[in-house]
Amino acid sequence: MASDYAAIREDHRRRYGEDVGDYGALLVDLYADRTHFVFELLQNAQDAGATRIEFELGTDRLDVRHDGRPFTEADVRGVCGIRRSTKTADDPDQIGRFGVGFKSVYAYTRHPQVHSGDEHFAITDYVYPEQVASSLLRDGWSTLQTFPFDREDVEAKRAREEIAGRLSALSPRTILFLRNLRSLTWSASGQRGSLVREEVADGDARRVRLVHGASPHQEEQRWLVFDQQVQLAADRPPNHVEVAFSLKTDRQGREHIVAAHDPKLVAFFPTARETHLGFLIQGPFVPTAARDNVREGDPVNERIVAELANRTVEAITSIRERGLLDDGFLEC
Repeated sequence: MASDYAAIREDHRRRYGEDVGDYGALLVDLYADRTHFVFELLQNAQDAGATRIEFELGTDRLDVRHDGRPFTEADVRGVCGIRRSTKTADDPDQIGRFGVGFKSVYAYTRHPQVHSGDEHFAITDYVYPEQVASSLLRDGWSTLQTFPFDREDVEAKRAREEIAGRLSALSPRTILFLRNLRSLTWSASGQRGSLVREEVADGDARRVRLVHGASPHQEEQRWLVFDQQVQLAADRPPNHVEVAFSLKTDRQGREHIVAAHDPKLVAFFPTARETHLGFLIQGPFVPTAARDNVREGDPVNERIVAELANRTVEAITSIRERGLLDDGFLEC
């Protein structure tokens, strides 16, 4: 059964008052790049357990589909709220903890729509859900989010160009640390792209293969990923930190570890923080509000860095035992 949208609207009127539009505009301005919303939607899909996500860019809107858990009333309140979120600190495998990430879509739209399970609604003025006619989902998809390009200050043509640019520039690394997501596809103005993630266990590590594009113009990346559970709070489930090394094969068929290009600190997605390392480190860092960086001096972040250091030392031992401790690795 669908949520009581009228009750949610009334609740939000009491909660936020009549000036909620001003708050919404501030949340949109958190992001220096307004196409950042693409990552927010990826985060939401990952947190819903999706294995596939599709971006379909049309002339007047963007449709996004995934196969994750259908929306519940808590999710409706989460995407319509400013501070509320169904992703809490007690659920450490979920990325978005601020409840504001979805607001980044308002850089291009004023009335996003969600069709998922029994829920079919549009959002007005950032926080008010309104029931809309149901939309038939294609087989295999559980959720459709539609973002019409109806902002007066952003022409549809410009929206298409900017979003197409972001989608075409997505690196295979975008889904490297997303444990659920296996496939990302997009289409825009006759162009198509895809990212595919394959993973197999290998002793104390995981081998991850990332494929960008379709044959014969594929780009492949291979990574050796070491992870470790960390208990960040006694009353919460454990989380994971990860250390990833880029793999290459030489002409003789021998595998080597090579320095990774542009190794930014990763909090599920790359941040703006340079690490100056030749490999990638990832953890559930406490981010800034815009999630483009991590908080300085935060005790949780300091603990995560210490755990990553420990895991790196252990990874070096494993790398030596695998016969990969050569001069190429030392350059990392």
